Amino acid sequence: MKQIGKGLTAEVFELSEDKVIKLFNKGYPKQAIRREFRNARLVNSFKINGPQAFEMKEVDGRTGIVYGYVKGQCIESVFDSGVDLERNLQGFCQLQKSFYNHKKLFMLDYKTYGRALMAGKVSDKKEASEYLRFINSFPNANTVVHGDFHPLNVFVEEDGSLKVIDFMNMMRSPAEYDIARTYFLIGAVSADFAEAYLSVMGYTADEISGYVELVKLYRKLEG
Repeated sequence: MKQIGKGLTAEVFELSEDKVIKLFNKGYPKQAIRREFRNARLVNSFKINGPQAFEMKEVDGRTGIVYGYVKGQCIESVFDSGVDLERNLQGFCQLQKSFYNHKKLFMLDYKTYGRALMAGKVSDKKEASEYLRFINSFPNANTVVHGDFHPLNVFVEEDGSLKVIDFMNMMRSPAEYDIARTYFLIGAVSADFAEAYLSVMGYTADEISGYVELVKLYRKLEG
């Protein structure tokens, strides 16, 4: 198989003209892989523009997910080139917003996710108590969010349409948490672009400042 992509937890190989397999590293938790597969199938059922998730498959002792082949280039390179910047930024934001039209009760909650991140990483009881108090101060929500929406996870296909990938971190949270994470990740590369993104999403930095602090905590715990 021809390798066409590589990340921290998995490699992507071409299976055919229209299918790829995302093979996770040996020892990667199968529970997490099953969660990504369920999330991807959920995205398909929501008619959100992402690759079709076909099946889970074992190859040479590694567990993988067979996806439809997403062809094109990641939108980060398009943003860097400045080609059709405004149109692609609008499309990027609309794609992210398409998640927020959906509600789900039985999905990982963003506060539960934060508490799980703390397990085994925060040994100081006072610090752990402060973190928990901060996490629990945020509202509950059943809005479906991507959870890691950034330019490397969005592709521009040959016909100009946008597709989102990587559904491992999908969860339920206020939309503002998801927007704050994207804003923070983009801001680490370009403050101007982050502000343009936030404007298109219809928010100001002050309106999501609390969520940005939560994102910073989560990123610290994620390592």
